[in-house]
Amino acid sequence: MTQPYDFDLYITASDAAYSVQARSARGGESPPQPLALPFDPARLPDKRRDVAEWIKAVRNTRLRGPEELRAARAFGTTLFDALFPAELLAAFRTGRSSLAPGERLRLRLRLPPALVMLPWELLYDQTYDQFLALASDLTLVRYPEMPAADRPSGPLRIDGPVQIVAVLASPQSDDYPPLRLDRELSRLELALKRLRDQNRVQLDVIRGPGTLDQLRERLRRPTHILHILSHGDLNRETGEGELLFEDADGAAEPINADLLRVYLERWHGQVQLVTLNACLGALPVGDDPSSSVGLALVRSGAPAVVAMQFEIMEDVAAELTRVLYAELAAGAPVDRALSEARLEIPRRHRTRLDWAIPVLFSRAETGVLIEKKSQSADVSQLWLQALDAYLTQRWEEAADLLGQVAALDPDHQDVQQRLTEARRQVGLAEFYAALCALREDDKWQAVLSGLDEWERQKPDPPDDPQGLRAWAEGRKRREERFAAALAAAERNAWAEAIPA
Repeated sequence: MTQPYDFDLYITASDAAYSVQARSARGGESPPQPLALPFDPARLPDKRRDVAEWIKAVRNTRLRGPEELRAARAFGTTLFDALFPAELLAAFRTGRSSLAPGERLRLRLRLPPALVMLPWELLYDQTYDQFLALASDLTLVRYPEMPAADRPSGPLRIDGPVQIVAVLASPQSDDYPPLRLDRELSRLELALKRLRDQNRVQLDVIRGPGTLDQLRERLRRPTHILHILSHGDLNRETGEGELLFEDADGAAEPINADLLRVYLERWHGQVQLVTLNACLGALPVGDDPSSSVGLALVRSGAPAVVAMQFEIMEDVAAELTRVLYAELAAGAPVDRALSEARLEIPRRHRTRLDWAIPVLFSRAETGVLIEKKSQSADVSQLWLQALDAYLTQRWEEAADLLGQVAALDPDHQDVQQRLTEARRQVGLAEFYAALCALREDDKWQAVLSGLDEWERQKPDPPDDPQGLRAWAEGRKRREERFAAALAAAERNAWAEAIPA
């Protein structure tokens, strides 16, 4: 596995002012530079609300570049320009340009508490027209400070499948709306179906009353990934974020990060990743940075936590889960695994911003959380299976298998080129499927504009198996004839109106 090139950005606060400093193994250490935020820090909650509204608005648009997407780019640009003054930007560009094939630059943000609330995942490099979180040669990690003695010791070596334990809790309470746990579980099981069929992961589910007792019992057996879906809330006395499990009667039982950490540590530190699909998982509430459960877990010694900084749609959460866990099961570093998971969103939904919702907190030194003991022997067999799927144009299967090969051996033959093409073909197929769905709503204008974009992306003659273009052009001609008939009728030109 190619080692990452770490580029650390230290942001420090002093007398209500901020400075930023870069450190890297290749570029050394730069002197601190002033960091001028593009807005008053007191307006951070307002900015977060703006971003949340952009994400929601973009979900309701299809096949066009909405204003909200442009607003997100503008916000990300101002954040990027503030974070990278001239000297740091030069070092950053030099670092990226020096990457060897298959190597990645890992941008590690070391943030002061007051700036944890910022959605750094929207950093946008206007020069290259690119959100950093979607770059193929770069990953983004929030890297909390913690005592050296508490840092993870290295990847966990396992035999057999990755053990995933899903904790689903929706307590009976007038204060919290019920979560649709059955639907969430169905989505999770569907997302992991192929991995389970291949015996690469095993899924156990905890739900119902006595959540913590069930988890305590399950943690006696190996647990590598803990996936939690629940409500979150703020403890008004301590200022801490809490997860709301169910007690023995099904009522709300608040669980803070310290208690959860004790349970995770009790059985030999097997848990390598905690995924929090819960409110307050990623970011603090109000002005208190300690209210972030995800951040608290990493500071307590968890190797990595993926948490959500805004409300995430169920379909997006399921897709992120599928790719994230597939990459981890193949031995990919957690930052690269999440990067691949993010990239699935724009491939499937061209204008969506949901890829910016997950936040990765990690102190894993190389990013590798799980390592299969027999991993090296699997590459050749996986490559043969991937090649067969690729040559027979089973694109989704090919993309999955090639992704596994790339995670194990990024330099293996032409795996990167084939993986890019397989994913492109999957994206085109899903784009076409979205156009078919638009036909069901009789949106022929959107279908026509979408087909134009779809055909521009296909170098070979486009195959339109559902006859979408013929249908949409027929609808267009009908609308034009009807408009001509109405215009003639308004002029009392009935000889023209009746034939039209």
